[in-house]
Amino acid sequence: MRQSVKGLVLVAALCIASVVSAASWPQLQSRLEQWQGEKEVVLPVGVDPFEDEVLAPVLDLLLEQGYVILPGDGSSSKGLTIELRDTSHGQRLLLKRAADGALLAMEKLVAPPVAAPVVLSTSAHVQPQALKSVAAPAPQAVRVITTTTRPTQLSVQQPPQPAPAGEVLFELEGAPLQIVSWPLGAGKQELYLLYDSYIQRVSYDGRSLQLLDKFSAPIKSTRALHLDLGDMNNDGIPELAVVWAEDVRGVADATNTVLHSWLLSSGQQGLRVVSADLGGYLSLAENGCYLQKRSPYKPFAPAIYRVTMDGNKVAISDQPVEYQERLLFNQLQWPDSERALVWNDEQRLMLVARSKDTRIPGSTLLTDFGLYRGATVSVPLREPEYRSGFSANDRVMAHDFVLNRRMVRAGDGVYTIVRGRSEGLPLVGRPNGSDALVKICNQGDTLSVVYPFARVDAYIVDFSLEDGVGSEAAVLLNEKADGSGRAYLRLQKAL
Repeated sequence: MRQSVKGLVLVAALCIASVVSAASWPQLQSRLEQWQGEKEVVLPVGVDPFEDEVLAPVLDLLLEQGYVILPGDGSSSKGLTIELRDTSHGQRLLLKRAADGALLAMEKLVAPPVAAPVVLSTSAHVQPQALKSVAAPAPQAVRVITTTTRPTQLSVQQPPQPAPAGEVLFELEGAPLQIVSWPLGAGKQELYLLYDSYIQRVSYDGRSLQLLDKFSAPIKSTRALHLDLGDMNNDGIPELAVVWAEDVRGVADATNTVLHSWLLSSGQQGLRVVSADLGGYLSLAENGCYLQKRSPYKPFAPAIYRVTMDGNKVAISDQPVEYQERLLFNQLQWPDSERALVWNDEQRLMLVARSKDTRIPGSTLLTDFGLYRGATVSVPLREPEYRSGFSANDRVMAHDFVLNRRMVRAGDGVYTIVRGRSEGLPLVGRPNGSDALVKICNQGDTLSVVYPFARVDAYIVDFSLEDGVGSEAAVLLNEKADGSGRAYLRLQKAL
């Protein structure tokens, strides 16, 4: 009878261990089961598969599913690779595709707890003995960036749901701040990433990214400000409107941001400049290209000029086509030519009558879009201001003007970003919450918001709609709200 009890205890322990192992790696297990390529995995360099207790559950999972495990000094161009990376939130396990380095899953590693021993009585009594054991631990909190078959949320606090089929996540070099895309058909597209001192032109074929071209800013010491894309002369070749900022420090310690903007052509010869430095905010959309200049003591002047292109010749209208009290990037002509969707001072969206530039009653959308801090423009003050006294340290010589998040018109709506993620308390807090792409709809003068895409537990820095109807998006993600952390590109499909 005693042997029977021991056998039951052993079977129960094995069952619990199996359940805990599967529950601890739900997304990793799903990705491994769905993998259609070579079933081989390369371990990190220096990992001993016989001694590493942290990776032991992962190795067991790989072997159970028939994977061949290669040592860290091995190589595989068709299978998968495992990497270990230390982050501010602890150690992470990365599962990548060996062919192109695409990130398929990222899970939190936790050292296995030391379990209390199971106490079995050695008494000769025939009755079953009471067992003392530690309850099976709850599944570990994980953060997963994955491609599966259902809507997803990326989370560092709880296991997320799988992502819609076909979603892919790539880790990017550096920290791009803007993204635009140009469809090529058959699921292919070209992506343009704006960095502080250059633009990358990248192709995506439905599986991997390939760098095609790199264009460096014509001047030094710049910051990324804005990037737009369109076909100005209807020749099938996209043009890019790029704006970089140069911060000039004056003798009076006031920082003044000088704007530099160019039109670029993207053809078989690569990215090339087709205009002089236009020196202002340059916006390129489906209804044309427009230029708005800086004022000496204001972030922008009200005059807006039209920019046209005939062949490779760029011209600016002699007279302003309109005057606006808002920045070009903070407004969008929608839902018709008589109205515009604008951001107000409280970071809320509303409709205005374009002829009078007045708010349309009842059109203000009360949705909280969150605090979004885009690129800044430093504007010197005509007279210095003082915080609390009149010392040099209290003097303020310039103000920062913050550019708002992107708005894109597609189909019957407008798409933008809801910033639901926060950085938490200073020093001790951790980022929490989710960002999302949302669609703004209208019924008459009444606005509403729908969430066509899955939320993500990362900061959405910028985005581009791939198709013009809002069913697919290229989303630029970052670990930090200001876009200075590790960057990722997520190709997202509507739910």
